[in-house]
Amino acid sequence: MKNKLFIIAALMACAGPAGPAGSPGEPGTPGDPGSPGEPGGQGEPGQDGTGFIQGTVTISGSPMVALGPVTATYNNLGNAPVIYYNWYAGGTYTGTSGTSTAYTPKAADAGKTLTCRVNAVGFTGYKESAATAAVAAFAPPSPTVFSSGTLQNGTTSAASDVFWYSFTASTGNLYTIQVDDAMHTSSSQTGRVYVSAYSSDGTAFFTNASDTVDFPRDVFGSGAIYIRVVPYGSAVGTYTVQSDSATFPTPTALTTSFVQYTLSTAGQVDWYSFTPATGSETIAWQDNGASGTTGYIYVSAYQSDGTVIFTNDASSPSIAVGNAGSTVYVRVRYGGSVGTYNIRYQ
Repeated sequence: MKNKLFIIAALMACAGPAGPAGSPGEPGTPGDPGSPGEPGGQGEPGQDGTGFIQGTVTISGSPMVALGPVTATYNNLGNAPVIYYNWYAGGTYTGTSGTSTAYTPKAADAGKTLTCRVNAVGFTGYKESAATAAVAAFAPPSPTVFSSGTLQNGTTSAASDVFWYSFTASTGNLYTIQVDDAMHTSSSQTGRVYVSAYSSDGTAFFTNASDTVDFPRDVFGSGAIYIRVVPYGSAVGTYTVQSDSATFPTPTALTTSFVQYTLSTAGQVDWYSFTPATGSETIAWQDNGASGTTGYIYVSAYQSDGTVIFTNDASSPSIAVGNAGSTVYVRVRYGGSVGTYNIRYQ
């Protein structure tokens, strides 16, 4: 082994000097440059009919059920497209949308904050306001309390006047509210008024009713019923208002086929009833020349406890009556012409 190592070392010592260095190797291929970062998001384009809606939304007013309307203001920073205002209570859509900027809180909104989302035709997205303070519960000013059947005399002297009355209703009873003002041809009253009626939580039985066509008005309910009277514009003067307990009439049974009936006088009121199987049923009627009818009517529907389904509608609404398995009451009254009409549920 030692001899082998000696021979290798001797050969290395006898080798000539090292030759010149060889050519340098090819330079290494440079690494791929890193991919550029994603471009930053574009700002919202201006209102050119293709971009996002811009602007800000604010709400003014002190919200209260029935009595504290609020108003949305949209600053659109430029053009003025067709704007729609969509109202939310506690983050849930209230069912109220449209081009009107005003919203009157409902009983279901009490204790919730309101927001308004604005969208526009031809634009993407929406703008939303900050939330309001919580909606205050219905709290009318101290009313004049009267017993049902007692006539209340009043006088308006300025267009800004507001008068409140209340009476106590017994559960499930029917009450008729009657107003006498200068619109009645035989009246000695000198003023004209708008009248509204509310339940104790602020649910409206009707609002801003006036003239001979709107009265008498029937309400169900229990507890305090509130009546609000304001002048009809500048037509100030005297008026009367009262509520009478009414005997609930024996209703005629509605069927699923149209049946024709007749209103003979402007004061006639017809009542019908049916029991919905599913609650998805609706009420339909024909008047004002449809299918040969000659009368013109207003129709209202109530659940058995007096809850309003709809009131004084002049066209067949596509409103499910609910109340499955329990009686629904339907009221027909004069809407402008006596004569025949057809009605059914479906």
